[in-house]
This record gives sequence, structure tokens and C-alpha cells, in this order.
Amino acid sequence: MATKGSKESGRKSPPPPIKKRSSGPAKAGKGAAVKGRMSQREKRPGSITPRGDCETDVLIVGYGAAGANAAIAAHDAGARVLIIEKMGLPGGNSGVCAGAMLIPESVEDAIRYYRALSFGTVDEEMIHTFAEAMVGIRRLLTGLGAEFTVRRRDPAYFSSLLTAPIQRIQFNPTGVDGFRFLQNLVEGRGIKVLMDTRTWKKWSSKAVRVK
Repeated sequence: MATKGSKESGRKSPPPPIKKRSSGPAKAGKGAAVKGRMSQREKRPGSITPRGDCETDVLIVGYGAAGANAAIAAHDAGARVLIIEKMGLPGGNSGVCAGAMLIPESVEDAIRYYRALSFGTVDEEMIHTFAEAMVGIRRLLTGLGAEFTVRRRDPAYFSSLLTAPIQRIQFNPTGVDGFRFLQNLVEGRGIKVLMDTRTWKKWSSKAVRVK
């Protein structure tokens, strides 16, 4: 006996009915998650400066950990500082990272390491400045009141270029909670921050004057 849809019967089985999506409300769990993400995106740092022309001594492009630290250092040195960030929320990669840093233990080791990594494309003054700043990160974090742990370990990356032990600094807490520590320092100093700059249609080289 032939079954439906077989060659003997010559007839094909009807296609299964198409399930239509329900127009009702989304599931509670999914809706709550979406609502939570939207509320996070609606949050803005409290030190947003109004749109318009700005005049500043130091302009920081990007509001991650590097931008926040640069802004804090410039402000504490007596400069007027403005941070601009293309996103609607601060943090950048620093807001989603695990907070670990691998740093040579001494300036001499750092100089040799960064010199080898740059393959002669970076001048010696820049290498020395960068090496001193990297080795000084522990002192910087301590001065800011940050919580972190340090473990010494053998080189994990480019071991052929760095044979000396390195410091593994673990910032705590990590991710967005860790960045909030720096954000509070920026806002506590009253440093101006301008978010959503990529959607600022009037943005131009004349919009911010850097003295």
C-alpha cells in the first residue's frame, strides 16, 4: 500500500501549518531582561556638559579607563578638562574587561620589552616615558585609593622578548563596577563630560577650542 506523498500515490502531503507569532505581550522573563537593558542605557553620568561650543585646556577623546585617568591627571595638574565619548554610556572596553594587567617589574625590563615590541618604530624618549608610566601603575592605583591585588609570575605573552618576571595586577571589582570607581573620581572633580558625540550633527573642529 502506498503512503501519502509517495510516488505510487502521486499525491504530496500538505505542508505543515505555519505558526503565527502571538501579538500578545512578551514573556515576563524576556520582557524584564529587555527592560533592564533599556534602563541601563538610559543612565547618564551626572557631569554632562550642555551642547554648544566648549573651550578647554585638555581634550580627552574616549571615556574608558585610559581617558578617565588622563582626565584626572590633567585636572589635578590644574588644567581645564573636557572628555568626549561617542557612546551613550562611559566605560568602553574597560567597562566589560576582567581588570587584569600584565606589567614588567622594573623600568629597565619594561624598556627592553617595549623596545623589542616596537621594532625600531618608536623613539627612545617615548619608550622610556611609556615604561616608567606602566611600571608606576601600582603607585597610581594606590594614590587613587583603588583596590587591587598583585601576583608575580613568569611572562605569559611574548616570552621570547621578556625573560624577567612580571606583575599581574588584578583590579577589583571588574567590569562596569570597576569602571564606576574611576567615574566617581571624574564626577567628584567636576570634570566635564560630553556623551553621544557621534550623533552631534553640529560637531566640527571649531566646536571645541583647545588652548
